[in-house]
Amino acid sequence: MALTSPALWPNERNWPRAMQLWQQATEMGHWKAAMMWVQTAQNGAGLNSVKGQFAVPRQDSEEVVKQVEQMMRQGVADGFYLMGRFHDTGYGVKRNVDRAWALWELAADLGSARAQTQIAKVLNAASDDPKGAWWGNKKIALKMLECSYAQGYGAAAYELGSTLNRAASHGRNPDLTPISDANSQFTRALRILHDAVKFGSEDAAGSLLTAFDDGSPLVKGMVDKARAERYGAIGDALFNNPDLRFPNLDKVLPLTPAKLPKWDGKPDTLINAAKGVRVTPQQQDSSASQCPTTHRAYVPPSAMLEVPNHLARMPVLPGFTNVLAERPGSTGLARAQIAGYWQAKLVPVTPNESSFVASLRRDLSNLPPLRFEEGERMQLTRGNSNLPHEDQTHYLVEWHFAGRPVPMQTPQDWLAKAGTVRTIEAATDLYCTGEKHCPATGIWQPQLLDAQHPLHAQTGIAMFSEAWKWQAFVQAGQSMPSLQQLGLPLEDPQVHWRLMQATELGFAV
Repeated sequence: MALTSPALWPNERNWPRAMQLWQQATEMGHWKAAMMWVQTAQNGAGLNSVKGQFAVPRQDSEEVVKQVEQMMRQGVADGFYLMGRFHDTGYGVKRNVDRAWALWELAADLGSARAQTQIAKVLNAASDDPKGAWWGNKKIALKMLECSYAQGYGAAAYELGSTLNRAASHGRNPDLTPISDANSQFTRALRILHDAVKFGSEDAAGSLLTAFDDGSPLVKGMVDKARAERYGAIGDALFNNPDLRFPNLDKVLPLTPAKLPKWDGKPDTLINAAKGVRVTPQQQDSSASQCPTTHRAYVPPSAMLEVPNHLARMPVLPGFTNVLAERPGSTGLARAQIAGYWQAKLVPVTPNESSFVASLRRDLSNLPPLRFEEGERMQLTRGNSNLPHEDQTHYLVEWHFAGRPVPMQTPQDWLAKAGTVRTIEAATDLYCTGEKHCPATGIWQPQLLDAQHPLHAQTGIAMFSEAWKWQAFVQAGQSMPSLQQLGLPLEDPQVHWRLMQATELGFAV
């Protein structure tokens, strides 16, 4: 996804390499990767330029259909939705609209938000008169939109919010019955459209820009150019990068009657502050890299010591060798069997160790592994501590092979590289249950309590979880948000909330 991110220039997006990776992930059972492969293979993508040969032509429709059939065998709801699209257009199969609608209905029953929204938009637009040429069903359409909205699908949230807004403007409920309280319906429509912006709907951002710019009934006639400008900036960002999501939008663009925090007017400031945050391991230089490069303890920056498999059973060397085996005048110090880093440790001693041995133990505990070449005499480095005389000390020392330096492998956070999430070094240890009021202002993330729940891994703080999508900016003293409002299909007692980052209302990150 990072290789083809909209954050890159079109001539820098490496679609061929991305297709290879999606195919690998598909073979390992990753259905979202299969979706990306199918959509790219069906339409083609990319271009060739001086930056590289990055174009992927349209693939054979038969191969695309086979891939979707495999998704259907896996029970992937969106696989049935795509196959419905194929039957609707005749792509790779014989066109059959009846079969297309049957597949969409099946996909909707399986939970496909795309299929639910597809059906709902048609049923919502049509007449409820069974004698009409096109018979709709607004009640079913609204139920499907509610279900899809509850999954955090931006297109459904936009359609649902717009439906409520249009109906209230005509003094009706969305099912066309007379309305009793238009204000409450406008309020809910505004909330849903605001959520649609969080879910990545450019259309919703444009709708709210217009509402606040004109002072429409949706916003109770209030003209608010500042809010309109911010929704406009969000909409522009989504136009350029549809992958963006803004779970913490309330931090920089809260709904009325909350006051807007100050903004420097830079779009990037607004966008970054509204993104989800994710704990991403940062590559750290080893402490030994702070030593002078000539010191035996020096380890190159961003490297760690590792013992190769074939050297895992390297014998421990006594600190003092048999003097009789050495040439005359030798000190008797051991020699390194291979080049690398060796750790000096104290040999086992009696429980009633002397003060001299206790002092040596403390000294050695602070001594890092030391670098020696093959055949080089191994002696403790003078000057590190008040070590006793070398010859006397080495009788109590043994040397353990500690390895050789290898580059530290820090996992890559590709979403962060693509600009979809903002990275933080660590989450806090503050928790809150959903029934309580928020104890501290900041970005909160729900976590499932049941480790056996199929969504447990997705709501953890591990780097590759998707829990950042369900974060919320909550101020101290406020109620924790409803999970359904965030697009997470869980009951509130099933989770607790973790404070990912303490931050006040505004743009400080």
